[in-house]
Amino acid sequence: MSNEHFSLQAEIAELENILRTIPEEKAISRLSFESRLEEARSRLAELGEPVVKEKLQLTFRGQPVDGTSGILADFGGKAVEVFSSAVSTVMASINGDIGERGPVAKKDADKLMITGTAVGSFGFELEVAGNSNPLFEEDDVTAGGVVEIIQDLLETAATGTDDEITEVVDVIHPRALKKVSEFLGFLESQKASCGISFKGKSFKFSNNSQLSNAALKLKDQNVKERPVEFEGKFVGFLPHSRMFEFSIRETGEIIKGKIGSKKIDIEQLSDNFLKAPVGVTLNSVSVGEGKPKYTLTSASDIRAKAGGGSQPPLTQE
Repeated sequence: MSNEHFSLQAEIAELENILRTIPEEKAISRLSFESRLEEARSRLAELGEPVVKEKLQLTFRGQPVDGTSGILADFGGKAVEVFSSAVSTVMASINGDIGERGPVAKKDADKLMITGTAVGSFGFELEVAGNSNPLFEEDDVTAGGVVEIIQDLLETAATGTDDEITEVVDVIHPRALKKVSEFLGFLESQKASCGISFKGKSFKFSNNSQLSNAALKLKDQNVKERPVEFEGKFVGFLPHSRMFEFSIRETGEIIKGKIGSKKIDIEQLSDNFLKAPVGVTLNSVSVGEGKPKYTLTSASDIRAKAGGGSQPPLTQE
């Protein structure tokens, strides 16, 4: 909460206490205090909800770190820079603000601020914007939410199966995943490892070997992403979770996937193509030997077959 929020709230409380001591019939005596109270309330309303700040601890161990005493400046600065870039890129990818190339769209709200040193293993305390930040759209994932996703991804890459890693990777754009991989690659090159503590949850790599194994699993060569084509029919759409079920004509297998773009109108999708014969191109993502996860990235990737839907689904502007 900002100093201005605190100051205005204190002023409002003080004025309310003063007015409680002045009888209602003394209207002239109350007038100036009531005017100041109305002005303070108006200024507080204009400020809106206070931005909630959350604390993240990013700690390091290994060759560049001297126990709990210090850390090489070049390493510490670069590590925080690469981690911050990963947070910005993952947030842009989840909120639909990233393309295959070009600069990543950024908001001031995705910036991390160093506010102190972390207790224990040497590292940094970083401040991230929470869910009340007005710079976020209503459905956006915040920087705090992204930190949780990255923390989950690092832990799963270190200890999970290929299927479990695929589940987490599926929500992240390949460019964003590459940024997380670059963070691990930098630590590996410096013979260092890291730990993340955020909102009561902590994870740290047990040793450099575990970090190297996680970095290997997230490298481009181990993450398979490609378009795949199917013929069959959509047998279900779930608007709230933005998921679909599709029955493959050749095998009868029913696969599930997510509807990636927020611009796709799911009601139009259902009206035009539910249980109608179609061809569809889906984006397939898998890690290692993990089962693929499917995403419908564009309404134009659905093609009506004879006797099926008459037009492609409209997209929301």
